[in-house]
Amino acid sequence: HFKNWPEKHPIVCHAEGYIVAAVVMLANRYNRSVHICHVARKEEIEMIKVAKNSNIKVTCEVSPHHLFLTEKNLERIGYGRGQVRPVLVKPEDQQALWDNMDIIDCFATDH
Repeated sequence: HFKNWPEKHPIVCHAEGYIVAAVVMLANRYNRSVHICHVARKEEIEMIKVAKNSNIKVTCEVSPHHLFLTEKNLERIGYGRGQVRPVLVKPEDQQALWDNMDIIDCFATDH
């Protein structure tokens, strides 16, 4: 629960569409820092951008494979090798990440 989490530690969650909106809303309500992992979709990075521009304490991370691969690459690399979470996204989502490099705080992978 946001209210009871130790204030000196950020709250960390995975980007999963509507969860980003919920976490940002709660971060704003309780004035807490949040870090959102594995941002991959256009709507996720756009929500984070709005939050940052509203002075909500949010940071985010993007995985390299979401910057360099999309669902269009799956046939070439093989569906087994391309199996990541979040799944590889559409080119429009990938472009939104590149267009918002100034919003992304770090890059990380668990692969």
